[in-house]
Amino acid sequence: MDIAPRCSAYELQKALANADFHKLLDPESLAAVMGRGRPGSAGLRKTIKAHMPEFAETLSYLEDMMLLLCQRYGIPLPIPNGKVGPHMPDALWLDAMLIVELDGGANHSSPTQRRIDAERDMYYRSLGYLVLRYTFWQVKRQGAAVAAEIIATLAARSVEIGYRTALRSN
Repeated sequence: MDIAPRCSAYELQKALANADFHKLLDPESLAAVMGRGRPGSAGLRKTIKAHMPEFAETLSYLEDMMLLLCQRYGIPLPIPNGKVGPHMPDALWLDAMLIVELDGGANHSSPTQRRIDAERDMYYRSLGYLVLRYTFWQVKRQGAAVAAEIIATLAARSVEIGYRTALRSN
């Protein structure tokens, strides 16, 4: 309640997720102190309705933007930084065997980092995962196109995986 009047909606979502992650979130106690005329109550109530605990598992603003993009376009939320072998893909849809990697300019601009990314992508593909890779600019400025591609890919992968499972069981 103390920070709600001074935070953006994004900052409030992140704080709520971190409080939840650390087992400090008590929705009933929070509801008891919110009220008409109390600064921050409306924003906090809205944030609680849109609560995404996954924010506590992200490691960057770009990963947060991906979660917000999924929320905005009705895409099932991925597992942020899930484990696939020794690696932690930025966004993982386990059932669809889909990985989204997010490339911020600072960490993905050197030839060495691009080589490491390519080797990691090859590892993921060797396990049957499909890897989509997006830049900060694409997520920020072409969100609708990114969302459309993820939605179409999830739909295609679920059909493909369902078909492969049916073939194995026959």
